[in-house]
Amino acid sequence: MGLSNQEILLFNTALTTFEGTKEVQVISSTKQISFPEHPEAVIVEADYVEVRENVLFETPAGNEYIEEPGYYLLRIQLPVKLPGLSYQVVSFHSTKQELPSMEQKPTAQISNDFITVSFENGVLTAETAFGKRIEQFLSFVDEANAGDTYDFSPLVGDTPVKLTFQTAEISTAKGVQKMKLNGSYTLPYDLENRLLTPHKEGVLQLTATLTLKTGDPLLHGELHVKNSLRSHRLRLLVETGIETDHNHASLPFGFIKRTKGVPADWEATYSEMPIDIEPLEQNISVSDEEAVCSVFTKGIKEYQHQGTVLALTLLATTDQLGKPDLVYRPGRASGDTTKRGHILMATEKAQLMGDWNYDFAISFAQGAFSEKNTAQLGKYFAAENVDYLRQDYNYFLHRLDNKIQSTGQQLTVPQTLSVISLPEDILVSACHPSYYKQDQYLIRIENPTGEAIEIPTILQQAEQINALEEIQEAKRNVPAYSALTFRLPL
Repeated sequence: MGLSNQEILLFNTALTTFEGTKEVQVISSTKQISFPEHPEAVIVEADYVEVRENVLFETPAGNEYIEEPGYYLLRIQLPVKLPGLSYQVVSFHSTKQELPSMEQKPTAQISNDFITVSFENGVLTAETAFGKRIEQFLSFVDEANAGDTYDFSPLVGDTPVKLTFQTAEISTAKGVQKMKLNGSYTLPYDLENRLLTPHKEGVLQLTATLTLKTGDPLLHGELHVKNSLRSHRLRLLVETGIETDHNHASLPFGFIKRTKGVPADWEATYSEMPIDIEPLEQNISVSDEEAVCSVFTKGIKEYQHQGTVLALTLLATTDQLGKPDLVYRPGRASGDTTKRGHILMATEKAQLMGDWNYDFAISFAQGAFSEKNTAQLGKYFAAENVDYLRQDYNYFLHRLDNKIQSTGQQLTVPQTLSVISLPEDILVSACHPSYYKQDQYLIRIENPTGEAIEIPTILQQAEQINALEEIQEAKRNVPAYSALTFRLPL
């Protein structure tokens, strides 16, 4: 394509049109750049890499040792509209003025057309556009984990500790607002010290960055945990403000409705008390007839619905592979030491010391829970930022050219291209080349709702196949809670 070092190749890997903001990475010697076709571009994050001395530079005349110049790693937010399965070249130029960046603000509040989030005296409050006010919106709870690598179990005599943020910093730019929340907490170091007074202590550090964008219904969150404690469970508490006895959790090709809590007559069905800690696939929603709150996650795989709160497990660290007779699981477990020939198996890495990062998003909407709307928001949240910039500062960042061998063949490649674009309400779970037919591709459409959906016009003449790529009798619709796979040339 003959890209210069001021041209970004931006991709939309989805098969539907994307309209919103993308974050691209620009490696530049200066912040004095502009995007003529995107005047609302802003720098949301900037890191400077210092000059390096005596760096080896290989030349035809021999090795030289040079001074490598410093450069900026810039994360830039661009409002874009990209058709399905496409790329577009975005250009920027050097100017005399710096590209607008995030500016610090004294007020501890961020807002857009959907939600307002404020922080005051350690209390995080959310207020929706339709008037729902929620205090203690986000907090944490930390407690001892006397369980093993299979199951969490509480420590008898331990009291869970609720943690709230201590400070907030606000930064804004056109189209984006961020709230950075921090907290540092001194807690008992391990199981033994949970029950001692005085006790050995460790430090748990939490940082959350909440982001609101113009026109975006999601409150985006990035959470960083620095853990130096042993054998404990840390959970993020999302206060929904919705009183209900059930929740809706996503599954592949659908949702499951779960009742919260443990049945009062559980002994009539179970030999031991069930624990309502549930797996979290992609998102979890609670709703009544007036409002719905949905939480979307990446890397958070467990939740519990308690009262009006969704408790999301961040860490559940432990020191042993298997332990017998837990409070939450009586009897023996695989890997315990109550069987002849079984040794005590320490699991030091299961203490999960150090740094851990999580992404999540939260939305509030009026009305009852909608499978279709929730699935669409989940698709939007999962959309990746894929971009490429040809540059010589750092060969390990988003590189394509150092993996492609050049040839003498000259190709004419357009500056923008869309392979296929499906209607925006279509959910695609897979798109890849056929395993059996050259120049053919497979597109799998999923339907996570209780009603059949119409097959898009562009796919109505394509072959409908199964997982073995055997042609099936054509259907006119994608059945409820199901999927169809199509094979066609692109």
